[in-house]
Amino acid sequence: MLELNKTIESQLSGLYPLPGKTGLDWYIFCSFVNEFSGNNLEIGVGHGGSALSMYAYSKKLTLVDAWKQNWHKENCQYFLQNAHFFDCDSKDFKSKEKFDVIHLDANKDYEGTINDLSLSESLDPKIIVVDDFLQSFWPNVTKATFDFVKNSKYKIIFIGNFQAILAKDTSSSTYREIIINFPVAITDDLAHLSYGDLPRYKILDRMIKKSHLNYPWHTTEEKIVKNV
Repeated sequence: MLELNKTIESQLSGLYPLPGKTGLDWYIFCSFVNEFSGNNLEIGVGHGGSALSMYAYSKKLTLVDAWKQNWHKENCQYFLQNAHFFDCDSKDFKSKEKFDVIHLDANKDYEGTINDLSLSESLDPKIIVVDDFLQSFWPNVTKATFDFVKNSKYKIIFIGNFQAILAKDTSSSTYREIIINFPVAITDDLAHLSYGDLPRYKILDRMIKKSHLNYPWHTTEEKIVKNV
């Protein structure tokens, strides 16, 4: 089970930005980063909410963003002082390093997403997290991901609310925790988040309460009883 730390506490307390994820996706995302907590990479930083959560559980964090939208690099640098920033489009990013977890939250078009996935594959991570998967605003992210795995050693092992987890295999303690403790439907090695009671984790409950992107059935048994 994921342990709370000071960085995540600062997000839950409203001191720093939250990831643009549902509470469940946030918990699963942090759990994979925590398991593979070495050298990690995020492509598409934005306001820095997901980057901060990665930072909480990573030994080293690299961040790639061209900073062309309304967010500002300086704000992220304030609370991510030890991260390594690369100011460029993802298509121009090159690295000789190997990464453990790569989080993709940049391009939303088909070609850009395919390029980001191909780049990620070349860096040989244990886990690739694709944000905005099954998000109706950006259908090409989903299409590109499905097309990518057809010809890749990576496969989708878990589908959450709006994110997909890609890996070469399912030899992950976080994956096992999901299929044992969370409501999922499983086809071969692919686990889909489904309806049902969630595990009674305090950190998960707090993430669900704090996030503004939750579904009504994604709640704990205790909260359901209180609302009856």
